[in-house]
Amino acid sequence: MAETRSGEFSEPPWRSAHDRAQRMKSFSYRIAPPVLALLYPFALEAFHASVELTKSDPASGTLLAVASIGIAFAIPLIAFVSFMRFAAINDGSGVKIAAALAVASPAIFTFVGVVLYMLHYPVQEKAAWVAAWGVIALVAVAPSHERDRGVLLATKLRSVHGALAASAFLAFLGFHIFNHLTGLAGGDAHKAVMNIGRHWYRAAIVEPVLVLILLSVAATGAVLLWRRLRNPMDGFLALQAASGAYLLFFLIGHMNSVFIYARRWLGIDTEWSFATGAPTGLVDDEWNIRLAPHYVLGVFFLLTHLVGGLRIVMIEHGAARRNCDRMAIVGAGFAALIAAAILMGMCGVRIFSNA
Repeated sequence: MAETRSGEFSEPPWRSAHDRAQRMKSFSYRIAPPVLALLYPFALEAFHASVELTKSDPASGTLLAVASIGIAFAIPLIAFVSFMRFAAINDGSGVKIAAALAVASPAIFTFVGVVLYMLHYPVQEKAAWVAAWGVIALVAVAPSHERDRGVLLATKLRSVHGALAASAFLAFLGFHIFNHLTGLAGGDAHKAVMNIGRHWYRAAIVEPVLVLILLSVAATGAVLLWRRLRNPMDGFLALQAASGAYLLFFLIGHMNSVFIYARRWLGIDTEWSFATGAPTGLVDDEWNIRLAPHYVLGVFFLLTHLVGGLRIVMIEHGAARRNCDRMAIVGAGFAALIAAAILMGMCGVRIFSNA
C-alpha cells in the first residue's frame, strides 16, 4: 500500500481501479436481468412492426424480425446466465429472485396480459410492466445476507413435489406434449388425438383431481424455489431453480387461461384454434406473438425440470454423478428439440401433411 502525506495508507491505484471495475461488473450482472426483462414487450412490439414491414420491404422486414425475436428469446437466456453467476453464493437472495423472475418474464408477461384483458385494462400494460421491473431492479441491487437452512424439511417436501410432478406427467402432461407435437400434421390431426385424450383427462372424476395435483405441484414448487434461492447452487441446481421459477408462472397462467379465461369468461373450447391464436395466428398478431416464447420455453423448461428432478433422484440412489449429469444434458437437448418442433407446428410448419 502507498503512504499518503497524512501518514495513512491507501490502496494502490491499480488495486482501487480493479476493485471499482469488479464492483461495476457485479452491479451490471445484478441490474441486467430486470432491465432486459423490462424491455421484453418492446422486443415483441418490434417484431410485430418488422412483420408488417415485410409486406412492403421483405428483405429489411425479415432481417429486423429475426433480430427482434432473437432479442426476445435472448432476454431470459441472459437472465439465466446472470442467475448462474450468483447461484453459488450463500446470500444475495435479492439478486437471485430478480434474475429468476427475469428468466420467467415471457410467462409472466403472458399471464399479466390475460389478467389485464379480463379486467378491461385498468392500467396500461406496458406502463405497469416497466414500473414493476423498476421495483424488481431495486431488489436486485439491494444487499442481502439472509440465509435459510432447513434441509430436512426441504428434502421431505421435495419428495412430495416430485411424486406430484411425476403423477401429473404420467396422467396428463406427457400426453399433452405428444398431442401438441401432432400439430406438425395439422389442426385436424391435433384435434383427433386431443379428443381421444379428453375421454380420460376431462372425465368428471379425473379433471378435478388433475387440477388439484397441478395446483399442489405449483404450491410445493414455490416453497422449494424460495428455499433454493436462499442457498448456494451448482449449475444443475441453478437450472432446476430457474426452470421451476418459469414453470410456476407458466402453470398458473396456463390454468387461468384455460379454466377461467377461455372456458368460463369467454365460454369457448380450448382446442387448436385457441392455442394457435386463430384466425390471425401467433406470428401476425401483435398480442399473440407473446405466446411463441411463452409456449416454447414452457415446454423446454417443463421437460428440463423433470429430467433435472430425475437426476437428483438417481444421485440420491447411488448412481454415478457423471452419468447423471450426462443424462441431464442429453435430456435438455431433447427438450429443446421437442419444444422447437411444437412451436413450428403452432406457427404453421407441416411435416406429415399438406394441410
